[in-house]
Amino acid sequence: MNVTSVENSSAEFYVKEAIKNIPVKKLLRYFTNSSLDESYAGATQKWFEYLKIDVSDDMVSLITNGGQNALAIILTALFKPSDTIVVDDFTYSNFIELAKTLHIKLLSISQDDEGMKLDQLEDMLTTHVVAGVYVMPFRSNPTNVAMSITRREKLASLSISHNFLIIEDDYLRYLDVEKTKAIINLAPSHTIYLSSFSKIVAPGIRVALILFDKKFEQKIKHSFTNLNLQEPTLDFEIIKHLINHDFVLKIIDSQMKQIKTSLTLFENIFETKAPLSPFQWVKIDSAINIKQVKERLDKLGIHVLYSPQFQAGGWKSNNDYFIRVSITAINDLVKLEKLLLTIKRTISSS
Repeated sequence: MNVTSVENSSAEFYVKEAIKNIPVKKLLRYFTNSSLDESYAGATQKWFEYLKIDVSDDMVSLITNGGQNALAIILTALFKPSDTIVVDDFTYSNFIELAKTLHIKLLSISQDDEGMKLDQLEDMLTTHVVAGVYVMPFRSNPTNVAMSITRREKLASLSISHNFLIIEDDYLRYLDVEKTKAIINLAPSHTIYLSSFSKIVAPGIRVALILFDKKFEQKIKHSFTNLNLQEPTLDFEIIKHLINHDFVLKIIDSQMKQIKTSLTLFENIFETKAPLSPFQWVKIDSAINIKQVKERLDKLGIHVLYSPQFQAGGWKSNNDYFIRVSITAINDLVKLEKLLLTIKRTISSS
């Protein structure tokens, strides 16, 4: 989401309003126990209620410097080098790189239209010691697949019976109108839940929330202190104000309208029924070489992401290649239409 592409966008307007009300003096000191601050706890509780996440007395939440920082905290706290984490065949590219940095092994499993194929996971559990499973249950990055409730229940059951951790990165849950039951509420003692605000408000405001069972509290907070020392107090003051005054809901409503408008244009050009998402996953014609596509788009100054970037094995051989396109980074529909038509011509042999 490029909130600066439109002057006085809803996100920009409400962020400016929030900044006017920030108690600056409070932010000039170390602050590492937000869970003990009633105003912080109230805002996080209100956000989880909006997401329809049931928070029990056995759960703890933690504020981090964005989703990537949250993942780094989780992996360093609860996993060790040589551990194995199962991911979707196409998954968040920065999670892949983070796992490489920490020498954590990733094993991939293919998806169908209900999410990760858990029969493959069951087979894998008989031959490998799996420490964790990383999933994005709603509009998975990058494929946009949403995990069905049946598949979520099965994954939760497997985590309990085989004693592995689920990292539930629910970065687009705010777009899920139905608010399908979260995995953390199906297996609360085996799931670490993650919700971030960069896609909602602005990528420059680095705030995410982790929710987890109390039994993980000491390890996660120790990892947090080692990596960060200080909580993102200024950024969270902005987010807290947006939540408490329901401004974040107005931003979400505005974003939903923008996505729907851009999506109509996208569907007309690519002649497809696409999911409600700011990002689209588009197949490259098999007759065209993916490297040629990249060279042509680079020359035209068009930046997209390519499917091998989302595979744990990198640029490995694959019969089907895709590109990931953001349809909401440009609010000028005339310009967006021109770019989408150029992309379509480049990836199509017809």
